[in-house]
Amino acid sequence: MPTVKQFTQIKTFFNAQRKFYDNHFYRLVTLDEAEDEYEIEIATPGFCGDFIPAPKIKFHIDDNKLIPTFLINQEATPIVTIVNHSSEDEARLSEALDEVFNQFLAKIDN
Repeated sequence: MPTVKQFTQIKTFFNAQRKFYDNHFYRLVTLDEAEDEYEIEIATPGFCGDFIPAPKIKFHIDDNKLIPTFLINQEATPIVTIVNHSSEDEARLSEALDEVFNQFLAKIDN
């Protein structure tokens, strides 16, 4: 599970402006700062100037824990959508958020 410390590292380097690395766009969007709600996304460029989430994860911070609530991956076949309704969903979302955080942190280290 990603930590608030890792999130702070990512937040100091990434924001709503997409950054391009290795054929993907990376960004972190603050959805509601008062509620500590965020969206982290790795996207591939689309054919018409659009961005294809691969994946996009919404999460919030509660009691120094990052809690993922939604994931969509439109690059996967079939498209993957997960909403946090069960402990199984929570585990899958936490694993995906951990993977995305690791990819973001790798870009900071390079």
